[in-house]
Amino acid sequence: MNKKSINLSILGLIVAFLILPNNLITANFDSDTTAANKLYKIAWELAPSNFEKCLLYSDSALKISEKIGWGKGIADNLNLIGEANRFKGNIKESIAKHKEALKISKSANYKKGIADSHSKLGVAYFHISDYPKAFENFNIAGKIFENLNDQHGIRNCYNFMGILKTTLGNYSDGIEYFNKALKLSEKMDDEKEVAVQLGNIGLTYYEMKDFVKALYYYKKAISSFREINDDYNHSIFSANAGLAYLKLGDYNQAYFNLRSSLNYAESIKNEYRIGFYKRHLGELKLKMAEDPILNTDSFTKKQLLQESEDYLSSSLENFLRLGNKEEIKNNFFLLSKTYELNNDIVNSLKCYKRATIIQDSIFSIKNRKAIAELEVQQQIKLKNKEIELLTQAKQHQDFVKLTIISFAIIFFLVSLLFIIMFIKKRKQNIELERNIRIRKETESLLLKNEKELKKHQEQLEELVSHRTKKLEEEIMERKRTEEDLILAVERSETASKAKSTFLANMSHELRTPLFGILGYSEILSKEINDFEKRSMAEGIYRTGSRLLNTLSMILDFARVESDRFEVNYREINIIPEIIEIFNSFKGTAAIKGLDYELKLQREVEILYIDVSMLRVIIENLINNAIKFTDTGSVVVETESIEINGSDEFLLRVRDTGIGMNKKNIPTIFKEFKQISEGTNKAYPGTGLGLSIAKKYIKILNGEITVKTAVGFGSTFEIKFLKNQIFIKQSA
Repeated sequence: MNKKSINLSILGLIVAFLILPNNLITANFDSDTTAANKLYKIAWELAPSNFEKCLLYSDSALKISEKIGWGKGIADNLNLIGEANRFKGNIKESIAKHKEALKISKSANYKKGIADSHSKLGVAYFHISDYPKAFENFNIAGKIFENLNDQHGIRNCYNFMGILKTTLGNYSDGIEYFNKALKLSEKMDDEKEVAVQLGNIGLTYYEMKDFVKALYYYKKAISSFREINDDYNHSIFSANAGLAYLKLGDYNQAYFNLRSSLNYAESIKNEYRIGFYKRHLGELKLKMAEDPILNTDSFTKKQLLQESEDYLSSSLENFLRLGNKEEIKNNFFLLSKTYELNNDIVNSLKCYKRATIIQDSIFSIKNRKAIAELEVQQQIKLKNKEIELLTQAKQHQDFVKLTIISFAIIFFLVSLLFIIMFIKKRKQNIELERNIRIRKETESLLLKNEKELKKHQEQLEELVSHRTKKLEEEIMERKRTEEDLILAVERSETASKAKSTFLANMSHELRTPLFGILGYSEILSKEINDFEKRSMAEGIYRTGSRLLNTLSMILDFARVESDRFEVNYREINIIPEIIEIFNSFKGTAAIKGLDYELKLQREVEILYIDVSMLRVIIENLINNAIKFTDTGSVVVETESIEINGSDEFLLRVRDTGIGMNKKNIPTIFKEFKQISEGTNKAYPGTGLGLSIAKKYIKILNGEITVKTAVGFGSTFEIKFLKNQIFIKQSA
């Protein structure tokens, strides 16, 4: 082997040694990017419906991308994590992740990633009613997508701009943007996006109060989502259809749609959608309460208003956590109306004031002016960008020409030198003329925009002045009304306290002589041997006992109504108390020949509770069960269960007595009310027992339910949380 061959062999080994590690590194990089892409695709499919799994997969893909320093993968996964947080309702975290992704995309010069981050930031800002920032981000994203000729990105920006325009009341522009997005979706044969745009057009007609047209487009969208098994969007537009049904007066269909959508939102834990659907269910109940055809009695109306208040209060809690000003405002307006219909004028005024304050902050002059200024700024930025691009293009052309001329100088030094100077001078003159022309056009455009802005500002100032004057008049009128109502409430409370105090004092005064009558009659019944006289003494004792029981009920009722009533909580094993109460009624049950039974699940049940109140509750339930049962049995049983991580204690009193009609259940819990009333009642009593029991249960934060049927007896069930702690306070 000669020297030349040896040198070539050594050189080959060196090259192989250098190339092989690079090939291995490239292979590992390709393998990692493939794995990250697969995880990203799985996470993207899960984003709208299963946030937790989406975050798990995208976090894994992000770690792989960070390990290999893959900027595109890091940015895409940060944007996806932001989207998952938005679907979950955590808008603040969503914005933070999109901003982080934007920073990574800019450092990696990843144009599509920059556009994606701006687009998703626009959506997030829209959800917290920051419309100027939403508008700015959609504009930036749209221009980048147009430069990249990214049809999907352009379509999404059209969609978001349509939503923003519709929200701000510019419906014609909103429909125009949605139609642009619809045409692009049809061109790309994207069934899902076609359905989305149909639904958005329906949403715009809904805002225009054309509910029939809105319902038409909603139904087309819902049908499409059902065909492609898109449960998430199906639930959204099904709820929108429910709102259209509500406006058209079809309450049953409206409730069905909204309730179904709420169930789905709760199953995927989408806090924004849960709050949104609860708000509209509250609105539905409010509309039903206002409808005179549905409200045949005051009880039905009161029940509907209570359901409305419950839905709206729960919705308000959701949006206060999310920081959505628009929805917070809507909930306060509806709560104001609910309280007004329920004759709670004080709370109605409070809610109305809070709603108007939030409304003014959303639709203030600053917001509208900021949007107009942003539009002007965007036009200026576009012009500056065009100038910059033209300058860069010209510089590039000069560089190419100068390079060619430099090579040509070798052959034609003298002649080409003259040509180069001539061309350079000419190009400079052309560039100068072009710059002057562009500058004049820019100045003209700025002057025009300045005039339009000034005109718009004057119109806004006039509108605000008129609105401020009107609002001041409304505030003065409501203030006068509020003062009158406060005075009326104070008078009513004074009268109520006087009544309760009088009732309590009279009950005490009457109980003292009654104890004497009962004592003497009991002694006489034991001492008198004459049967007829002893029967009369026993009759006095029974009548006196009944009167004492009636006074005890009245005293308990007076205690609840008076402001001197206190609740004394303490931790206690309530099983001995239940056994003692049960045993005290054995004699009464035996006299009637009833099967009387106690079933205890456990021997120890610890509750933090007021024992005296609990005894009154149980005594009333057992006494009623025995009273209304002539034959059969009375069973008292306890049970402990666990629901959603909370331990609950249940006590049931079951009887085989006369039972009652279900429509009479609300009546038995009212003061001095019984199903059979009058002087010849089959089952005499005051009608206070169950009323007092329910009031005590409510004070102790418990619940009572009734299952009954005529001729088949009744079951009363009370429920308390075992692990809750109460602060001792006056009731």
